[in-house]
Amino acid sequence: MTSSISDQKTSSDRAEQLFYQGIEEMNSGRLQEAETALAESLQLEPAHCSTAFNLAICHVRQGNYTCALELFERTIELDPTLSTAYFYAGKTAALMNNYEDAITYFDRSLNSELPELPVRIARALALQAHGRMADAVADFTFVLEQEDNVAYRINRATCLMGMHDFNRALEDIDTLHKDGEVSVETLVIQFLSLKHLDCNHEALQVFEQLQQLDPDRGEQLQASLAEELEEARSAINTIAKG
Repeated sequence: MTSSISDQKTSSDRAEQLFYQGIEEMNSGRLQEAETALAESLQLEPAHCSTAFNLAICHVRQGNYTCALELFERTIELDPTLSTAYFYAGKTAALMNNYEDAITYFDRSLNSELPELPVRIARALALQAHGRMADAVADFTFVLEQEDNVAYRINRATCLMGMHDFNRALEDIDTLHKDGEVSVETLVIQFLSLKHLDCNHEALQVFEQLQQLDPDRGEQLQASLAEELEEARSAINTIAKG
């Protein structure tokens, strides 16, 4: 009996030693060594959720997303209240292009001790990638109310354009341009939105601005947007002939 208790203590001590060794290795960027130490620690103490969680993080940093997601799930089984595990599981699922599962994980990590903003940002990006544009717009709107961010405003404009809400998309682009944030991406959204609103003359002016801003990208887009450009030019010619 005494020997059994002593063996358990020795095993627990060894697991703890390996855990901290793994954390130190991971913090130093030695991910393979960290993985080895953490995996051995988890084998000695399978119910230690912090070990499973950190081993999952180690796998994420190495690009082993399938293994990481399995370990995040194991962490959640060990401690269903650990909202951080849901959040990182969501980010990992998104890296695997599994956006439906990612959204579910992010939903479960909301209304917890985690700050709401990073969860809403991650969920907005997953919603957009999954094609749920209206829900993505709602999350991007929440984010932009907290911090005015160029990338997220472009994301919202893209979603609005995908919903055929071209006027609101143009409002976001106008806001960016007034702040001096003019890019190929914003000009493409502006061109397509104006074209769909039958503002063909203005659309072609925007495309000329795009070509001047970045001639190489303009040449590439000349091919990919050939149909839209031809429709805009034809509409102008029709009006001129009339």
